Amino acid sequence: YAPLSTFLAGWIFKITGPNTHVFRFLNILCAFYLCGLISALVFRKDSKIWRWTGFFFLLGIHFKSAGYFAVGRPDILALALGITGMLLYSDGLINSAHKKLIFGGFFLLAAFTAKQTGIIFSAFPLIHYAIYRRKLNLKVLSLSLIPLALCLITIQVMKQLHPWMYYYLITCPKAMDIHLLNIVAFPPALLISTPAVIFALPLFIQNAPALYNNRLGSGILAAVVIAVPSCAIFTSKVLAAANSLLPAQFALMALALFALRSLPHWPQTKLQNPLAQAILMLTVPILLIFSSLSFKGKLYSLEYGFNDPKIPINTSGWWTKDYGQSYQDTIEFIKSAEGKVLTPVDPTLLLYSRNELTKALKPEGDARFIFFTHLPYLDQEYADAQWIIHPPEADGLPIPANFKLQKHIGVYKIYRKQ
Repeated sequence: YAPLSTFLAGWIFKITGPNTHVFRFLNILCAFYLCGLISALVFRKDSKIWRWTGFFFLLGIHFKSAGYFAVGRPDILALALGITGMLLYSDGLINSAHKKLIFGGFFLLAAFTAKQTGIIFSAFPLIHYAIYRRKLNLKVLSLSLIPLALCLITIQVMKQLHPWMYYYLITCPKAMDIHLLNIVAFPPALLISTPAVIFALPLFIQNAPALYNNRLGSGILAAVVIAVPSCAIFTSKVLAAANSLLPAQFALMALALFALRSLPHWPQTKLQNPLAQAILMLTVPILLIFSSLSFKGKLYSLEYGFNDPKIPINTSGWWTKDYGQSYQDTIEFIKSAEGKVLTPVDPTLLLYSRNELTKALKPEGDARFIFFTHLPYLDQEYADAQWIIHPPEADGLPIPANFKLQKHIGVYKIYRKQ
């Protein structure tokens, strides 16, 4: 991951100790902030009931992205920083507000340093200005390119001062193959997976002239123009996960809300009946967000994060109702087990059972461009271990011949040295 996330985790862990909870909580707060901010912008002239409806509407993205609002990764943090920077910088560009340009540029750079894909937010000011003002001059063009230039300069500085960070930030992602066919399939698949967007598109097209001239509407359109093609590429790379969908999902959901808000006969009266308010706030997100027009509700080959059939990963049964209990029971088993326990795919098991920090197979494989397969560093660890514990997604990974399956603890497999 990018520098800000790396050092932020280090600073937090100095206070709390290594854990997986703090970043989850931080992401939840960032997700609430994003949903509240976008809804408040769209429904700024309406009553609170509509803002709450929009909030829950956007909150449904959590379920469309395999629960990434509560995952301890920097994607939601990068989104919060990026969207805040987009709004500030674009407003400063349109109104010649220099303070907003400075603060907006800071947030846009922070988004990139939180997650490398955050560089796409730096393109927003230029696209938004071009759509809204329909003209560019040298001054505006120069100011629009500053955030992107800052990101590119940061990459070069990092390459010279922190080569290892540049390696993980740039070199490793560049090494992953991209399925070109999936890039073409992405837009229609994304639309099919969320009926709200399909429902809203005719409204947006019908009111296009008015929305096109609207500052917020043109901003949302600019976000869609940037996010959808970018996410098509992100999602089509090997080992792409559901987090690759998030920028496009937020942009399209904002578009859907804005199109609904722009209906000529949008109800302006307040709903006084609490029951009517509750029904509105719950049924709209359920019908338009949580449902799907596809039979399985998935984006083509994207299933819980892995879209390359050549990678020997079994995701069946991973997100099941008994997973949480399996995790806790496995931790208790490790506490009482005699001898060294090896958990190369899920090192958090050792963290919470024995307070041990170990290597994780996925980042170690990323560093060597060998994804989810045996790595040489495991040989010595296998030689010293008495137990190997694998979660479901480790099915297909080679197990030394002297280890035999001892038992299952829920979805976990327990191997013991013979």
